[in-house]
Amino acid sequence: MGVKMKTTSKGEEHNSHPKGEEHNSHPPYVKIYVGLLVLTVLSVVISAIVHREYAPPFVFTISTIKGLLIALYYMHLKYEGRIIISLALIPLVIFAIILFIFMPDILSTVKQ
Repeated sequence: MGVKMKTTSKGEEHNSHPKGEEHNSHPPYVKIYVGLLVLTVLSVVISAIVHREYAPPFVFTISTIKGLLIALYYMHLKYEGRIIISLALIPLVIFAIILFIFMPDILSTVKQ
C-alpha cells in the first residue's frame, strides 16, 4: 500500500498512512556508525592485548556482530519481510558452518 498525499483546507500537503501501517523513520545511521567504530577499535585492542592464540574467536565474534549491524540497518533488512530475511540468513548459516570447520586450522596456524 502506498502513501497517499492529502491536501488540507489551507492547501498544504501531508502524508497519510493507511491504518495499520506505521511510518518508518530513518535508521539511526550515526549511532550505528559510531557502534561500528567502537567495535573495530575493540577488535584491534583485543588482538593487541590478548595472546595471538586466543584472539581469533573474539575478533571473529566482533566481526559477525558488525556484519549483522550492517545487514540490519544499512541494507535495511530490519524492515523487510520474513521471506527476504530468510534468504539473507542462508549465506550467514553457510558462513558459520565454514567458520567452524576452518577454526581449528586457523588456530593451529596461529600457534606456529
